[in-house]
Amino acid sequence: MASALAHRISTTEVNLHFMPALRRMDLRPGLTVAHCPVLVLAGEHDPLIPTQLAEEIVLALPEGLGELHLLDASHTVLNDAPEAAHRLIHQFARRVTGR
Repeated sequence: MASALAHRISTTEVNLHFMPALRRMDLRPGLTVAHCPVLVLAGEHDPLIPTQLAEEIVLALPEGLGELHLLDASHTVLNDAPEAAHRLIHQFARRVTGR
């Protein structure tokens, strides 16, 4: 994990390049056509996606398809809270697949 993080591209120039597009991006309208359960993991300390937006994502899904978990993490939930995130993913996958 540390090796992958050390080699990721994360520079101010790269982030600034994508910021205008990210500010305009809103995928919530497309969520209304979801047909399968959706797990939303969000960090309570995420500076990019506030918890209110994570809640709106779940609310945009058809009734009963969204499941939200707020973790003690920033934007990189899998890095900040790997045990909790993986546990929730495995539980969700077992529940929706019946395995």
